[in-house]
Order: sequence, then C-alpha cells, then structure tokens
Amino acid sequence: LGMCEESLPSDHPDIGLCLMHIGIIYSYLRSFELALAYFHRSLTIYDRLVSPPHSLLGMIYENIGNIHHDKNDVDEAFVWYEKRM
Repeated sequence: LGMCEESLPSDHPDIGLCLMHIGIIYSYLRSFELALAYFHRSLTIYDRLVSPPHSLLGMIYENIGNIHHDKNDVDEAFVWYEKRM
C-alpha cells in the first residue's frame, strides 16, 4: 500500500483495491474495526470512480455486510447486503 500511495494519485483504483484486500486480511484476523476502516476507505475511492451497479462496489458492500454479520449486528449487515443487490 505504501508504494502505491507514494507513486499514484490518492484516488487511483489500485489504491482502492489494495485497501479492500487489506480489509479482507483484517477480517480474517477478526480485527473487525480495522477491516471496516479499510473497506470504507476503499469505498470512498470507488464511489468517486464508478457507479452502481459495479462489481467492485458490490464486493465492498458484501465485505462490509460480512463484518457486521460476524459482529452479530444483523440489522446493519442487512443494510449492506441490500446495497449489494
């Protein structure tokens, strides 16, 4: 991520992808708040670059929903899963 941030504009899609992958790693480690932070940073980039329905937005929505599900926050998970549809 550091190399990308040094060499690319802050809203470059590759940075968004790196952020999403780091969020996935934190979700596997069950560091849910860190995972959410990275997913939301990724979402901020892709919200500016693409329009729904876009597969990357859908993956981010689903990942955020999965985190909320894992935290037993089913209502919030449902909100993000609906966005995925």
